[in-house]
Amino acid sequence: MTRSSVADHSKPTAFDELTKKLPVKPFPGLLKLRPLGITSGGPNQLWIQHPTDTTTLIVDLTKPGGSFTTSKDQTILTQRYTNVYGILGSLPLTGGCALAVVTEAEEVAAVGKHIVMKVTEVEILVQRNGLLGDDAAFLKLFEQATDPKREGRNLYFSWTYDLTASVQVQVGRALKRTSANTTAAAPQNLWEHADPQYCWNKAMNKDIAACIPEFALPVIQGFVGQTRQAVDTGPTLAQATVTLIARRSTNRVGTRHWRRGADSSGHVANFVESEQILEIDGNVRCVHCVVQIRGSIPLLWSHVPNIKYKPKLEIGDEDDCSEATEKHFQMLVNKYKGVVAINLTGSKPGSSEGKLTKGFRQAMELLPEDVASGVHLIEFDFHKQCGAKNYHVLQNLWNEQLKELYDATGALYYDAGVGAESLATQVGVFRTNCVDCLDRTNVVQSMIAEKAIEDILQRMRLLRVQANLPELMPDLHINAMYGCYNVVHHAHNAEARLEDEHPKLYRKLRCLWADHGDAISTQYAGTGALKSGFVRTGKRTLMGFADDGYKSLKRYYLNNFADGTKQDALDLFSGRFRLVNGRRFPDKQKGSPTPLLLVAGAAVAYAVARACLAARLPVDSLRLPSVEDLVFVAKHVLVPLGVAFATLKVVAKRGKKLVDRPCLCPEDVQPWVDEAPAEAKKSK
Repeated sequence: MTRSSVADHSKPTAFDELTKKLPVKPFPGLLKLRPLGITSGGPNQLWIQHPTDTTTLIVDLTKPGGSFTTSKDQTILTQRYTNVYGILGSLPLTGGCALAVVTEAEEVAAVGKHIVMKVTEVEILVQRNGLLGDDAAFLKLFEQATDPKREGRNLYFSWTYDLTASVQVQVGRALKRTSANTTAAAPQNLWEHADPQYCWNKAMNKDIAACIPEFALPVIQGFVGQTRQAVDTGPTLAQATVTLIARRSTNRVGTRHWRRGADSSGHVANFVESEQILEIDGNVRCVHCVVQIRGSIPLLWSHVPNIKYKPKLEIGDEDDCSEATEKHFQMLVNKYKGVVAINLTGSKPGSSEGKLTKGFRQAMELLPEDVASGVHLIEFDFHKQCGAKNYHVLQNLWNEQLKELYDATGALYYDAGVGAESLATQVGVFRTNCVDCLDRTNVVQSMIAEKAIEDILQRMRLLRVQANLPELMPDLHINAMYGCYNVVHHAHNAEARLEDEHPKLYRKLRCLWADHGDAISTQYAGTGALKSGFVRTGKRTLMGFADDGYKSLKRYYLNNFADGTKQDALDLFSGRFRLVNGRRFPDKQKGSPTPLLLVAGAAVAYAVARACLAARLPVDSLRLPSVEDLVFVAKHVLVPLGVAFATLKVVAKRGKKLVDRPCLCPEDVQPWVDEAPAEAKKSK
């Protein structure tokens, strides 16, 4: 019997059938853009035409703050125009405005019939001859924030699909609109759909959206990746497609050391929602979606850079921390219904991580009943339990604690062969954190994602259960959650491994999650994730340890000497810093450790060179060192080393004044301090 090798693509995919009620307009194509009044400093005016709208957007780059108007005249765009993928945003300036447009993009995924693009090139259109005051300084930050090679990396958009919301949220909205009890009209464009929490350019596109929202392109920052693999479904080989979408929150956005913990509203740093979408199309056609989240420990705490490798931990008032934690989990419970909070930080009493773990636990114990009933805390000291290489211990974490909770929270599931009756939803979410919410978090999130796919494939009989496992028992929860089966059996405590039965899909899935972890880590810390070698291959190797060492050193440099400016660029683009006409660029601390470090380095180099030179001279082993010898050593070795040591002590003492500090929103570093960061108060 010959088996077909691919699914029948003449039929709609299961994802298309699940999302068929989403209000999607036809693919609009590229915008037409024509600059007018071009001078040596740039254009004075831009005419932009939408491919599915008869309205033309006119942007005047010379008026203070910019001017956005519309026209029905399209004759100017009949020739000599440039195609652009969309408008990323605009920056109001004292002497005009700057417009960022996407000039190059590449396709990275196709979710059903929806194409997802990654921004690869951005052009800033501005009339530089008209810049006034501090316009140039703000423009430089805007260019940094939109540069795909810098802070504008990993920006994604779709013309027909809302990337700011999970599949479950979008399907839920569509069902609510089509129900008999509502007459609410569907939003007319993607901008009106977009969730402000994940719409990365919501602040920079607000002026254009207010004028004509069809021209405002919603963009997310995070990660979008996709992999495909044929899987054996018995009579046929079905196509399994895994799409991974990560959405970075626009609340408390920033860099690793300049944005930690929570603010007074409960928003936390490095908050990312990651959605894994599994589509199977063949004789079985279904969609399976699991959402996970990560975010900094929701206490008021900070690690203000001070040149030391591990900055001092500072934690706010206990009552304020409890209030921030309550607000944070209240938001999560309202959105996700239930939360499994997995804390991976260390538990050693008195250590920095131990203090965070203790503070987190105490704040969780003080949650009011209406919030606490929807939250379950799991503490797992990752470094103590796993050490350097014992990552097999994570299997115990899954078997003993997480699996039962995963069965309870479930996942979105839809079987196209059964229809709407098969639709099941996710009723809770795993929230994972470590200190940075990067390296350890990536390892655990990727494990949960792998187990989720193993679970659904086993339930669909696409992952066989070994014969020597315990007796199979009917599982009523599975029937309730996956209603497409009349009788489904589940092997409790069974280890049906994706790695063994679908090794190609397993390897591709691990690479997808490793790429995801590297992207999230680069955005927050400046380098790819530590332990990414394990996420990618499932093994800890010597090369992996060496790679982690290099990344750690690079993070140290970036966090101390580059992230202040990066933080300013993010604060400007996210709208946290409100740029109004005539606003001055704040004074920036200009201290630098470079001269002192050069002095210390030169002193050490001189001492080592003189010591090596002296060692090469012939020496009578029977003669005691003379006074001249001792004077030479003291003068040319000990004194330079003393100078180097004293210089490094000065650097360490003045560390907070020598690092690259953000200047646009310094109050957000330690938001629990009323007036200014503590170090600023001490300097007064």
